[in-house]
Amino acid sequence: MKQKFLLVATLAASALLFTACRIDYMVQIAPGESGTFEKITDESVETLVPPADNYKVGGSSIITWRLAQRFDISKDGNIAYLAIRDRNTNIFVQNIKQRGASNQRTNRMAVNDVAYSPNGENICFSEPNLDGTSYLYITNARQGSVVQQISPANACDRQPSYSKDGKHIFFSRFVGNGASIWSYEIATGNFTMHCNGTNPVPINNEEFLYSQKNQFGRNEIWLHNFVKGFDTRIVNEVGRSFTTGSVSPDGKWLLFVSTQGSKAKVKDNLDIYYMRADGTGGATQLTFHEGHDCSPVWSPDGKYIYFLSQRGTERGAFNIWRVDFKAQENLIDDQYEYTPQRQQEPQKEEKTNMKLPRRRNN
Repeated sequence: MKQKFLLVATLAASALLFTACRIDYMVQIAPGESGTFEKITDESVETLVPPADNYKVGGSSIITWRLAQRFDISKDGNIAYLAIRDRNTNIFVQNIKQRGASNQRTNRMAVNDVAYSPNGENICFSEPNLDGTSYLYITNARQGSVVQQISPANACDRQPSYSKDGKHIFFSRFVGNGASIWSYEIATGNFTMHCNGTNPVPINNEEFLYSQKNQFGRNEIWLHNFVKGFDTRIVNEVGRSFTTGSVSPDGKWLLFVSTQGSKAKVKDNLDIYYMRADGTGGATQLTFHEGHDCSPVWSPDGKYIYFLSQRGTERGAFNIWRVDFKAQENLIDDQYEYTPQRQQEPQKEEKTNMKLPRRRNN
């Protein structure tokens, strides 16, 4: 495993059982958390699209979460996010510093995801249609009045992400029960198929990370070099899944989402972890709230981590929060090895050398 590669594991549509219990969503900072947590959006003003759901199966509940990017941050400090108004889901943009009223950038029915271009000028998103297709669109991030469809007819395209140089848009194309990763060259309009998988995340101008399921239905993270045309498995772990990797602007740190890493008898929920991108030092749990914390995104300067959370609300509505990262860096050496709580799959899979922490008892 090459240390220059990022280490993260994902699950495109993950489901885990946990024991139902009452959650105090009103807690804003949970025991074990460090740094200053700040609420960015307000559920009384707008309803954000949930990245995770709970539903009942018998006496237990199931967590499902998705890789669709629900918000993104431009290099000039604007945040674009999905919110529900008048029963429709659209993209809204707000300046993080000014914190004024948000501006609606699309006038659609069910926008699924959002991705800023590197220069902050454009936004790419996908929207499903009633016939089962799903198209990619580009709109101006500052005006949003004109929408350009880039997907061909009868396609099912989702999960767009711009290349680092802004020349391509990578995305997942779904056909039947399978999925593959494609790119769209903006200058020429040409499409190129790269490999099987979902959730492409470009990390430079030659490589992207993507998700691929193993024989147990768990997703592993692979690296695809689209210049040289080869694939490398980056990380996998028996009995646990990870999702939503996000890399710091300096390339040194990696954020990802997984379920609760505690050995204590607590319910499973989604929390955020961070680790060095070269894989050294293990992983540190960033959030400990009993509600879901997920979908982390770095600020352009790397000083903050933005994420979606159910904290600070009466009934667990999602809002965008942020926490300062500088308060977290000194915790990276306080590590614990993770041991799965429930019975795991047969030990046929390779184990990653990644270590995950237990809950701290602060």
